[in-house]
Amino acid sequence: MDKGSLSERYLTRSVLKHIQRQKQFGRTNGDEFESNLSNLTSGMVTGAVGNDYACIGDFVSADGCSEKPKIAWIKAMNNLACSGGVCCSARLLMLLPADEKETHIKDYMDVFNRLAGEYKVQIAGGHTEITSNVKKAQFVVTAMGKKRREFVGKKGLCEGLDILMTKDTGLYGTNVMLATRQDELTKRFAASYLKEAAVDEGLYSIVEEARLLCDNVAKEDLFYLHDISTGGIYRALWQLGTWTAKGFLIDHYKISIRQETIELAEFFNVNPYMIDGTGSLLAIVRNGEEAMEMLRSHGITASVIGQITEEKEKIIDCPGGSRRCMVPASEDELYLL
Repeated sequence: MDKGSLSERYLTRSVLKHIQRQKQFGRTNGDEFESNLSNLTSGMVTGAVGNDYACIGDFVSADGCSEKPKIAWIKAMNNLACSGGVCCSARLLMLLPADEKETHIKDYMDVFNRLAGEYKVQIAGGHTEITSNVKKAQFVVTAMGKKRREFVGKKGLCEGLDILMTKDTGLYGTNVMLATRQDELTKRFAASYLKEAAVDEGLYSIVEEARLLCDNVAKEDLFYLHDISTGGIYRALWQLGTWTAKGFLIDHYKISIRQETIELAEFFNVNPYMIDGTGSLLAIVRNGEEAMEMLRSHGITASVIGQITEEKEKIIDCPGGSRRCMVPASEDELYLL
């Protein structure tokens, strides 16, 4: 199998289809408790392609995974933000190799505590395990919070709704290329260029733009939020199309991407639209231009990159006037480096 997030084919066939809906959750002590539990679970939002959070009543949770504490944290917070919720607490899972040093563990916790302070989130424990089954430290953050905003959802989807994208795709992927292949890059690019190409890590979070959309777009005009992450904008768009069960038409020219990202990706012969895009958000909205201007007024760049269609085809208008149908995105091309 390809590295990274499990592909949609395997995820659907071997994971999601095997999640059974339970009629009762554990033992109960009376009809009133059972009734309350049933009310909570009737509106449950569970795992699906294109949906990276779970919701039971007003409670929402989401996960993030990475070899870096900060990235695991940010991915978890981004996923939860796409639920329309606000994070209150987080649990940490650290799987560490047998040769891990205690000083490293303290460093990891320093990172998590600093992030908890920045996000105003309480760390609510977790689990730390030393295991010979990993060669590098692995971190999973589970963000937990309360849902404060409902979306129209699938039933209200119709042709002509706008697909909005914030910031640029490939932000995190750009920094990964710079960090992991520095020696090769310095032989081709000037040090000043590489410095300019580096992405401010503060751009990785989409929590603020998700909050702004939830607070400023009318309830009947906001349908869906989804973070661009592993696999880049192409994978995120495919997941959006799978979740909506509709098609879309995307103008490739309107997909925002930094020129430095394109040039670095070309140097390594990878697709810049298929590298980790953590830091960018997709939204389905009515009146996308208004939402775009609202975000820009708060200092967040955004663009309307396409529209929902009734047809099932997922179409991208490409440079040169050609059109092509999207296919399921494969692995994040960072793994090809």
